[in-house]
Amino acid sequence: MANQLKPMERIREFLDKITYRQWVVAAGVVSILLGLMVYLAMSGDDERAAEKPQTNLVQVVAAKQDIPERTVVREDMLKVVEVPSELVPEGAFHDVADAIDHPTSTAIQQGDIMTSRKVYVDIRMAGFTGIIPPDCRAVTIPINDVTGV
Repeated sequence: MANQLKPMERIREFLDKITYRQWVVAAGVVSILLGLMVYLAMSGDDERAAEKPQTNLVQVVAAKQDIPERTVVREDMLKVVEVPSELVPEGAFHDVADAIDHPTSTAIQQGDIMTSRKVYVDIRMAGFTGIIPPDCRAVTIPINDVTGV
């Protein structure tokens, strides 16, 4: 027990002898060393990222603007972008011609990749909108109890 108290007493005496200025200098030195260690650790990640091989990029069709649901997709609404092959969803269109003239089955956000699930294959699948011939328009007429008779 006496041996354990002696080192503790020596440490306590040493800490009592340290002045405020010495504490501030020691804290500054430790801070600089920790900052340097963090910098070196973080700068090594950039070098490792540069060593990684480039992934295969694939061209896919994406929305150039927001496209509402049941809107017939036009060529000016789409753009071709390159994305890593592992991020390409199943059924993605690789050519703009595959996606145009089809109504959307859901609202599509700007930048979304166009897939076969986001557009109807047949325009008639869009419901009433798909039944209307291209050269015709549908007009909604409000009806109430008086006008309905």
